Amino acid sequence: MSRLRVLTVSDVSALALEGGAERVLWEATRRLASAGHAVRILSRAPAGVAPRRAQREGVDIVATPPQRWSIVPRPSDAVRVPLDWGDWYALCPTCRNRTPIKGHSATLRCPRCAGLFQIAWEETDHP
Repeated sequence: MSRLRVLTVSDVSALALEGGAERVLWEATRRLASAGHAVRILSRAPAGVAPRRAQREGVDIVATPPQRWSIVPRPSDAVRVPLDWGDWYALCPTCRNRTPIKGHSATLRCPRCAGLFQIAWEETDHP
């Protein structure tokens, strides 16, 4: 079999195996690398972690933190998101704090970490 060059792009991090998605990402890429393939993961860095590159068990991991607020639809079964936030809220790119959206501004300051970031409006179908 030919050696493949595999790039995996993920919204979860292989640097911190905190949940099921991270573990699935890591196991799949680790197995490809152990089979002799060149594997790279391009992923989100965990909250509070600076951009970095690491090599682990033959897998090249490139992790960068997001740079803009994500706009997230309110889950239908949400229990910890206040009803007065409406159908959408914003997720801080640095500390992952959830914040209500008021209006349609270009930037938003996080009440938790005080970071000021642009809002990624074009990445969603927010009205």
